[in-house]
Amino acid sequence: MGSGSQSVKPVHSNGHVKFKDRKLVRRTTRCLHPTPAGVLLFEWLRAALRDIEDARTEAGRDAERVTGVLRIGASVLFAPNYIVPTATAFMHRFPDVEIELDLSDALADLIASRFDVSIRIGELGAVSLHSKKITQLRRVVVAAPSYLARRGYPKVPACAWRGCPRSDADRGRATSRGRSA
Repeated sequence: MGSGSQSVKPVHSNGHVKFKDRKLVRRTTRCLHPTPAGVLLFEWLRAALRDIEDARTEAGRDAERVTGVLRIGASVLFAPNYIVPTATAFMHRFPDVEIELDLSDALADLIASRFDVSIRIGELGAVSLHSKKITQLRRVVVAAPSYLARRGYPKVPACAWRGCPRSDADRGRATSRGRSA
């Protein structure tokens, strides 16, 4: 310890606890009694410790308070059942947070769009973003029998909504979103 801490260290001598040559506690074989200087120091320290605890509590209040704007980009199909209920619960827990929800099925540039988080359906491909799978969705393709008789069954699920050729007869025609071009 340096010389500065030596002046703060209590000294025990002749049954007394001293601080800067002032007796703080009178000690006998059976008990300890504070001196008037010891009582005064104790009261000052108790008040100082109370002030320190109050300052810590006050500083902690701001740390617990969450504020600001949270910008979320999400898929149109995914948001109503998953994002909206979660965002509602979040807003009840943190009422000082404003949520801006942008619904689009297009992959967005998170930086240009100023999104804090974006939730998408499907593979991300070769992007340099941190991603995490949060759920598994089951896709179901539904079509009228007359449509299937006219267009045929899709070869792969993705072709059901992308306008891919659905049968060998369609391969000779260019299609766009399921319509002949």
